[in-house]
Amino acid sequence: MPELVPSDLWGRSAYRMLGNKAVWKKRIRPDALAKAKDQCEACGESGGTMVCHDKWVYDDKKTIANLSGFEIHCRGCDSVTHFGHTFKTGDDLAPMFAHLCRVNECKFQEAVTILKGATLLWEKRNKKKWRIVVSPALLKDYPEMEGLPDFKPALTF
Repeated sequence: MPELVPSDLWGRSAYRMLGNKAVWKKRIRPDALAKAKDQCEACGESGGTMVCHDKWVYDDKKTIANLSGFEIHCRGCDSVTHFGHTFKTGDDLAPMFAHLCRVNECKFQEAVTILKGATLLWEKRNKKKWRIVVSPALLKDYPEMEGLPDFKPALTF
């Protein structure tokens, strides 16, 4: 399913926010891959390049974005999850739509409805100022993530 990141939070992935990339490369990503048994946690695909995806839980009332964990995605699921980015980069959308339809066992028009719903939620969330928190479980496993909520991205998208 698509998970469009509110524009207020663009550039704030765990990978970018971590000052120490070794933590990501040597611990977080390998831990996530091992937990997922080197398979996409959305569709079950294995093989090829897998993406370690930040898992956010949004509290729309309190405007809190909680980094709650990580999921392994295949490239197809990653293109659906971040379909706004896929669209913005000018990539061919046909493979993304085909993947969304296959995984959700739906027809093209249903996929369009799914993406429209995600876009409406994204537009609603874009009207808010978000605060980042990191779940206590992640901080326990990766104490290096303590300063993530204070990170300010250098790039704008």
